[in-house]
Amino acid sequence: MEIPIGTFQVGPQTGRLVVRTRREGVGAMAGHDLTIEATEWEGTVEIQPDRSLGRVDLSVDARRLTVREGTGGARPLSDKDRAEIKANIDSKVLATASYPRIRFQGTEARDVRVEEGRASATVVGDLEIAGRTRPVAVRVELEPVDGGQVRARGTATLRQTDWGIKPYTAFLGALRVANDVEVELETRLAPA
Repeated sequence: MEIPIGTFQVGPQTGRLVVRTRREGVGAMAGHDLTIEATEWEGTVEIQPDRSLGRVDLSVDARRLTVREGTGGARPLSDKDRAEIKANIDSKVLATASYPRIRFQGTEARDVRVEEGRASATVVGDLEIAGRTRPVAVRVELEPVDGGQVRARGTATLRQTDWGIKPYTAFLGALRVANDVEVELETRLAPA
């Protein structure tokens, strides 16, 4: 089975976009490593005739980030904790009232490898978060699956301070979210 060429629409109906945070500091035992999911996002992915990625355009509603999981910590993550974390993301971390969208525009695929029906590349483009735009590289893997669909998986490590974001802290800085966060997108590209 080969990877189909064309333009594909993606969003929550075709996959999942998550951010994973880690805790650090002397008070890390009290906090949680978080999995935060974007529940409203959309995008377009182009696959070129050589089976490499072309243009990638993703837009996320930053106001619709949901805390899905919290691991570790002195006690389980409660609904109250989730609501407090969400409020902090909106007001202190991303300022979603002023910057409601996060956007990635990938314009170049580098280090393209196509072998045995699979493809991988590093997609380079601009990522806008909280009103600041910076270049970023996302490693992407494409794999054909049943029904003529393609599974696409993209991963990137982002340093919050590169976008002017001060990582969240608590307990006078004894507990803090690590500056580096992991972003993972897994979606299916289905022919239209």
